[in-house]
Amino acid sequence: MGAVYKEKEGFYVAGKGAAHAILDRSEKVLVDNELKELSDEDKDYWHEKNNQLSEEGLRVLAFAYKNIDTLPEGEEAEDFIRGMNFAGLIGFIDPPRKEVADAVNICKDAGIKVIMVTGDHPGTAKNVGKEVGIYDQDKKNGNGVFSGHNLKEELEKEDDSKLINTRIFSRVDPSHKLDLIKHFQKNGEIVGMTGDGINDAPALKRANIGIAMGKRGTQVAQEVSDMVLKDDAFGSIVKAIEQGRIIFGNIRKFIIYQLSYHLSEILIIALISFTLFTLPLLPLQLLFLNLLSDVFPALALGVGEGNPGTMKKPPKDPDEPILTKKNWTQIASYGVILTICISGAYFFAHYVWEQSEEVTNNIAFFSLAFAQLLHVFNMREADENFFNNQVTRNKYIWMALALCFSVLIAAYFIPQIADVLSFQELELRIWGLITITS
Repeated sequence: MGAVYKEKEGFYVAGKGAAHAILDRSEKVLVDNELKELSDEDKDYWHEKNNQLSEEGLRVLAFAYKNIDTLPEGEEAEDFIRGMNFAGLIGFIDPPRKEVADAVNICKDAGIKVIMVTGDHPGTAKNVGKEVGIYDQDKKNGNGVFSGHNLKEELEKEDDSKLINTRIFSRVDPSHKLDLIKHFQKNGEIVGMTGDGINDAPALKRANIGIAMGKRGTQVAQEVSDMVLKDDAFGSIVKAIEQGRIIFGNIRKFIIYQLSYHLSEILIIALISFTLFTLPLLPLQLLFLNLLSDVFPALALGVGEGNPGTMKKPPKDPDEPILTKKNWTQIASYGVILTICISGAYFFAHYVWEQSEEVTNNIAFFSLAFAQLLHVFNMREADENFFNNQVTRNKYIWMALALCFSVLIAAYFIPQIADVLSFQELELRIWGLITITS
């Protein structure tokens, strides 16, 4: 970048940038406060100095200046950093935030590729990559830091495995970012890109998820992005991915829970109605039952904090539906098991204990009611502990169950509600049967 400043007499031009860019635009060099011609040997010397500083992990900027009599116009104004006097290099420490390394490690476990794309010198990029744990991953694939100078040529090759396995790209300009995004998308990757400048806007717009910086990002970058980081922290992206996975998992659990017990209701009613030609559950009882189960435990599932191992699993296939074949098998299995248990209790009370239709109706109702509420504990992940899992740790589940059990007990003991719902006074052995089957 450069700027032109008005002085008392003439104008002062200041320029800064990568060493190679500034050296290529310089004709003289400042030595001991005197200007001399910038020779090829001088350029080699400064390039070597730049490499040394970069290898030490410093970010390096070159500076140059010149004095002119008139303002640049026409073609000269488009690139006015020409014929400069090279002043020198400044190396400075720009360390990554401490939490970035941890976030990168989480990404590795979660199957997320972290790629560093920077305009810095390869040496600087490598050192930063080592600090945050990207370069180690890169070395495993046999690729070091890839320079943007060779990017166009590599993109044109049919064998693109080198680019796909590279994790650090240095000396990259905004157009390279756009090319890289297109390349990774062509290879079936879902690309999220971070950026803050006006020049990043095309790449941010092209990415599947454009992520702009909220603090130092330009308005243009924020407007074309899908997401804006209020704290400019890479760790926030990782937290957002984790929350997204948890929300998706909660939605899936919510649907599996509801579909499985609704399926059991249909099967129970169908089985008993077509064998004994009686209704095992009355319409008002069904409405009351669904009011409890559909609202409180189901909604409590939707606000669960998720499995701590969420970020140790690979990303799901973008084409994967909310309910997979495995989930449909789960729904059918749960529905059939509930049906066998509840219908079994009904038939046992009818044929063995020879209970009346009213009593067997109550057995079916309370068995199914308690079974549906307890069924929420089946919504844990298969790899979670039976007693300590995301469902048992969810305080809203316990609050919902306490409320639902209280409402059921109150409905049984309050005569007016019991009459409306056709509840009967049940013997202790019947409550034992209800408890076992539920």
